Amino acid sequence: RPTIHAIIGNKTVNQGSIIDLRCLVEGHPKASIKWYHNGRRLDTTYNGRVVITESGNRLRIQYSSTGDGGHYGCMAYNEAGSDTKTVELFVRETPLPPFLDKAQAVSRSSINLTWIPVNQEFYTHLSFYVIQYKPLKAIGFTTFRDDVSNQSTSVEVDHLEAGSDYVFRIAARNIIGVGDYSRVIGARTLESAPGSPPVNVLINVLSSSSIKITWQPVPVKLQYGALLGYVVYYRLADTELPLSEQHVKPTTMETMLTGLLPWRYYTISMAAYNAAGSGLRSGVRRVRTLAEGCKVLSFPGNLLPWTVYLIQVQAFTTQVEHGFGPLSIEQRVQTEQDVPGTVDNVQMTIGSTEVRLSWQPPSQPNGMITGYQIAIYGEPSSTETSLIRSEYETVII
Repeated sequence: RPTIHAIIGNKTVNQGSIIDLRCLVEGHPKASIKWYHNGRRLDTTYNGRVVITESGNRLRIQYSSTGDGGHYGCMAYNEAGSDTKTVELFVRETPLPPFLDKAQAVSRSSINLTWIPVNQEFYTHLSFYVIQYKPLKAIGFTTFRDDVSNQSTSVEVDHLEAGSDYVFRIAARNIIGVGDYSRVIGARTLESAPGSPPVNVLINVLSSSSIKITWQPVPVKLQYGALLGYVVYYRLADTELPLSEQHVKPTTMETMLTGLLPWRYYTISMAAYNAAGSGLRSGVRRVRTLAEGCKVLSFPGNLLPWTVYLIQVQAFTTQVEHGFGPLSIEQRVQTEQDVPGTVDNVQMTIGSTEVRLSWQPPSQPNGMITGYQIAIYGEPSSTETSLIRSEYETVII
């Protein structure tokens, strides 16, 4: 009867490679051979994935998968009897991921990961660990390292942004490739003071005692944590006075400095702050408040109509003794016309058929006199009135 000496071939193959087994048979008459996988008869498939040679002693399976692992049997038989031999074959796949246990911030730019290894199949060799991370709201992961030793159980992920949320995952890899990734866990780096001052700072001097400041927020990537507010630093320029501070809510983008001294220089700068402290300050700006006021000289309280006046102006401040500036050039102005005053020295000469009236122009003409108007009334019981106009100071009626 036939005798099977051995089934030769690689008993551990990588996933996706070819399984190639040969059954070494001796016997007379020549034996026929059948192949089995986990007790199920194997035959050549139409797609060519499984091929048994014409002699029957060789089995080839292409594109192996984990389902191809198990026990392979070769049975040889002839008229004299039969013989069977079985071998176990393993398909090596990518390794299982470890259990990602903790993610803990250790600095403003790094987070430490720890994991617990899991048992792998003895034929599945684990070569390295692969560490990936991403900002919490990002879409895709970034590989931090793909060569972490298979003996390691922790790694520190660095070069992260301060005060930012990240998520992490880990996988194991071998010659086959990278296996499935672990669960995702998150952590937040320690906060740092903001890495930038507010941007687009504008300063507008409004008066002798007030200044308005507007700005735009610190760029999000440089906030390094939740902003708690902004602070404006200011003081009189060229003095050793301590800096004054004005704090502003993080949602407000403008503020007013009030109670300042007129016509004085101030230095102003700004910064944002979070739980870790105050960040970088903006460049120091030097601005001057407006003068406190002006004084009009040669300006009577009650002006007369149609009168020429001379006016001069000079600025002044109360911050110094005798704080008047130089006078401006004289300006000659004239007030508008008004209703004329009463005519003076009215005289009347009465004849038999006429009346002669004469008078003097008003002492306060209040403008250019263009004429006079005379009213003539009838008998005391009459309501009729006649008007006579004249450009002269004498008229005969």
